This record gives sequence, C-alpha cells and structure tokens, in this order.
Amino acid sequence: MAPHINRVASVSSNVANIDYAAYASSKAALSQLVRALAQERATKNILVNAIEPALTETKLTREYLSDQHFRQNAIDAIPMHHLGLPSDLFGPIIMLMSKAGAFITGQTIYVDGGRTTV
Repeated sequence: MAPHINRVASVSSNVANIDYAAYASSKAALSQLVRALAQERATKNILVNAIEPALTETKLTREYLSDQHFRQNAIDAIPMHHLGLPSDLFGPIIMLMSKAGAFITGQTIYVDGGRTTV
C-alpha cells in the first residue's frame, strides 16, 4: 500500500465565523497544502488527503460548548441539527488509509452534517 499523509483540517477553511480569522486562515492554508503536496508526492505514490469536520464534541471543545448560546448557534449552522462526534470521523479516516482510498489524493472530505452546504 502507498504511504499516506492525512490531516485533519476544519470546515472553518470554507465557511466564515466571527472571531475565527486566524483559525480559519490556518485551516484554509492546510487545505491548500494538501492539494499542493498531493501534486508533488503523486509521482512517489504518496497519498495526501484531509478530512474537515464541523464542530465536534471533544475534550478540547467542551468549554466552548458549555456556553448554551454558542452550542445552539453551532447546531443551528449544521443542517443535520447536531454536532459531530469523534466516531463520525472514523469511517472516512479508515477509508483513506485502506485500499478503498488507494486512488484518492489531494482531496478534502467534509464530515460536517451539511455545514458546508449552507
């Protein structure tokens, strides 16, 4: 199997949120890096991809999500009307790391409950 370089970016690379300028621009840069590295590494059969989750309930987001106004605004921005869970990321990661993803490179897979469609 080909070596893989997989990254976790964020839907913030593609959607605008107040007070997220630095975070969003860094995630957008990561998404572009995935595309550029995929081009550069393809001849060496190295796959480069990313997943971009919407806000996901983790230990790192617990404090933000304890603010009910923030939490509700985040949920309202997701067409599926719930936050992501870490387990939602497993399928796309496994696919990218397996033979099923052997011909995928330079891609970002949104795991976002439709967040980037609004």
